[in-house]
Amino acid sequence: MFSANRLVSTLSWCPVLFIVAIFVGEAFSYLFIFCYKILWLYYAREWQSIVAGVFFALLWTLAFWSYIAAAFTPPGFPPEAWTYWARLRQEEAQKPMRSWAPGHMGWCHKCTDVRPERAHHCSVCGRCVMRMDHHCPWIGNCVGFTNHKFFLLLGLWGSLVCIYVVATSLSTFLVAFSDIGLLIKKAGVGLLWWSGFMLACIFAAAFGIALFILFVGHVIMVLQNFTSIEAGYPGKNPYNVGWRQNLEQLFGSPGFDWLVPIRPRRPLSDGTSFPTNSRSHPTSPNAMQIHPHPHPHANAHQGDDERPHAADTVIPMPTSEAWCDGSLSSSKGDRDGSPHARLGPGVDYAERETVDGSPVGASSEEGGVGVEGRREVNGRTICVR
Repeated sequence: MFSANRLVSTLSWCPVLFIVAIFVGEAFSYLFIFCYKILWLYYAREWQSIVAGVFFALLWTLAFWSYIAAAFTPPGFPPEAWTYWARLRQEEAQKPMRSWAPGHMGWCHKCTDVRPERAHHCSVCGRCVMRMDHHCPWIGNCVGFTNHKFFLLLGLWGSLVCIYVVATSLSTFLVAFSDIGLLIKKAGVGLLWWSGFMLACIFAAAFGIALFILFVGHVIMVLQNFTSIEAGYPGKNPYNVGWRQNLEQLFGSPGFDWLVPIRPRRPLSDGTSFPTNSRSHPTSPNAMQIHPHPHPHANAHQGDDERPHAADTVIPMPTSEAWCDGSLSSSKGDRDGSPHARLGPGVDYAERETVDGSPVGASSEEGGVGVEGRREVNGRTICVR
């Protein structure tokens, strides 16, 4: 859907239109054939028909909404402002990097550019995707940082609506099947319509099982904060900071909107950097590494990265000249002694801290590149992610 290749982008519409047709067919089969033709006309269960139709419409709307959001929301591409900042401080160095790399930017050999941590290149989309999980042909899109929530909700509501269809129509289906001749004669349900309803029930059962398995698998990964690509990484996961904070990185602040396919409110990450469990994987506060050869477990649909290599590039943290007080502008009184510094458009405010002191903490705003604090090193102020 968002592929850089026009042909691939056009072809990705085919499975999307197929799934949309299934959604529409299920709605027609349940509401018109089952609720109206069978429950209302044949069995004369008007209230049961209305209640069943209303609950189905609610679940179907949430499932279809989630599908549209997952398919038509960009998966999350590295922001231009972040890429511009990352290019400012490139310095070559040698350091092996073959596994988890918290706080370290990567290098994409196909885009020939830097990319945020946990981002991977998708060979189908032809672009790097932030916190890429996999490329899903059924939504014609990558599952990445900004649409992973919608993909999970698709699994939740999609499986529920399928289970609901089977559960509410199974008994009626079995009873009516034994009296199908009378059903066709009295209710006017032609053999074609009846066959369509049976086919819809079979589709609902099959899709319900598949979506439920998919949903459970992805919930387990999200609760532990790793992706399908990262599942093969050795060692402890440094991004697992507790199930609630893991969820908040994708779903935003807790609330009813966790269950609705709308944009998250105040997520704990912007997709370019992620909080880590320092006990699992401590990182250096004054350097970020570029590793042009990430982990080999990715495949064509799960990040088209190259094989690991010993040569990596280290990017020092931006100094006060490059970031805090220079090219990306400062404001809010940093130069006149205020403990807060505006680090650039849409970037968080950071508190000062000393090398041998305890961090004061950081107050955050929405969006931008996450910053945890500042350090005074040899008389120079360093912004610390």
